[in-house]
Amino acid sequence: MRFKQSRLKIDWANHRISELESRLAVLPDRVSGVIEINPNIGNEIIKYELEDRTAYSDIALIIGEIAHNLKCSLDYAWAPILTKAIPGIDVEFVKFPVHRTKDGLIAAFKGDEPKILKKLPTVSLDKWRRILDFLIGDIKPYEGGDDAIWTVHYINRQDKHRLLTPTFQYSGVSGIQLENEMGETEQRGTWGTTHPFPYYLSIGLGWHVKDKGKVAIDVMFQCGDTGEARPVDMLRPYCFFFLQAIERLETFFDAL
Repeated sequence: MRFKQSRLKIDWANHRISELESRLAVLPDRVSGVIEINPNIGNEIIKYELEDRTAYSDIALIIGEIAHNLKCSLDYAWAPILTKAIPGIDVEFVKFPVHRTKDGLIAAFKGDEPKILKKLPTVSLDKWRRILDFLIGDIKPYEGGDDAIWTVHYINRQDKHRLLTPTFQYSGVSGIQLENEMGETEQRGTWGTTHPFPYYLSIGLGWHVKDKGKVAIDVMFQCGDTGEARPVDMLRPYCFFFLQAIERLETFFDAL
């Protein structure tokens, strides 16, 4: 069986990633560079400022929507699996189980066993345990298991309570052209930095800026309680990993 609705959600997440990539591609063109003079020693300073005032919120909203669609793809697959394994179970509000630890996942399943055994035949309990074994051994929906599932779950959970805060990280400024009073020229670039806009680059005394260069920007998102950040480029492979998970769930459903 093909979980068509799950695949549609992944397709839509990929579509939104394409929009995100287009949004990110124009950011460097929206960085202004202004030359200021240091009032203390008189050297030039380049001030780089992001003029795109809605970039942070736009990117945060798109990332949140991508995570929501990917998580929904698992929820859509979960309901028919439960219905086939446990006829009569209420699946109206069920969500695909993602836990912080493998032990937490096991405990949740074990905690529901008495209710299943009380209302339904033993065969349903056996299939319930088969589902648990499959999740632990194959899908691994917990931190330290499947990284894509856990990260998307974390983003989706955080986005329900507050707008995500993407981190803009500069991969550097390239193509800066300088000239000194002797007419000698020099090309310069910078190291990457996570310093927020505006970003100031001090030029040595006696040198003048001929070309302010171009800023390259990477965008990161938080993927865990420890503050670990990942580049938004990871969202595209996450869609692929979710599609693989759906395919394995389909195979398991057919064999259940």
